[in-house]
Amino acid sequence: GAVASVKPVAALGGLACDLLGNSKQRQSDPREPDLRIELRSGPVVYTSYVAPDRRAHQFGYSFVIPDESIPTQGLVLAVLDDDDGAMGGEEIGSVRLSRDQLIALATTSDVASLSAEALNLFEITVTPHDGQLRKAEFDLATNSGGEIVRGIAVNAGDVVRIEAAGTWQIGTYHNEFLGPEGFTDGRLRDYNLPLVPSEAHGSTVALVGQQGKQLILPVQPCVRVVSAFAGVIWVGINDRKFSDNVGSAHIRVFTRAPKPAEWASPKVFLGCD
Repeated sequence: GAVASVKPVAALGGLACDLLGNSKQRQSDPREPDLRIELRSGPVVYTSYVAPDRRAHQFGYSFVIPDESIPTQGLVLAVLDDDDGAMGGEEIGSVRLSRDQLIALATTSDVASLSAEALNLFEITVTPHDGQLRKAEFDLATNSGGEIVRGIAVNAGDVVRIEAAGTWQIGTYHNEFLGPEGFTDGRLRDYNLPLVPSEAHGSTVALVGQQGKQLILPVQPCVRVVSAFAGVIWVGINDRKFSDNVGSAHIRVFTRAPKPAEWASPKVFLGCD
């Protein structure tokens, strides 16, 4: 059989690792490694956030994988030391998971303990994806700055689509009615959010991910992308002095499991046709 005989897509989550050595060490120490997880399939790489200064960490991170994207040689899960100055991180240990292993793990709810050099403990869970399209819809008050989308957790590899509509005014000195595109003439970018300096001021923007590993997306008025990171979705207005804004944006968010060709291209913008 194949993963498709269970569900068309499997999700790896609940990753935990513990390095060999003093298993009682749990305190943050700048001399300890900065841990990160990578999922690899040939040239395709998905990565977790970095857990700094520790020898053990429960990542609670999830990758989604179409069964057709699992190569003959299987997938590699690696733990890296991503200390500052390391070129891409130094691999501590890795495991290779075959298609058959993933299928077997997806049929149970058990935590799988994997054997890897230099790792005392490496645990994962694999669950079948339910194949459902997830949707959230709400009105965003532009004087709130932004908010996290409730009810949607993103897997690394999910396809995320965000749409914005509506009109609003930015501040008290500029009474133009704007839409998701914001000021299209380049004005007032000095008042942009620090993470989004080059997008139009007053436009709709989004972040997808967590803890420094995130995509920064223009939503003007729509964006659709393969998320390279797991985490949450935040949608807001590109304005760091937002308290005197007037109006609201109507936001619609959709997520779904990726098709194989989509999964092979993390961070790629797919268009909103």
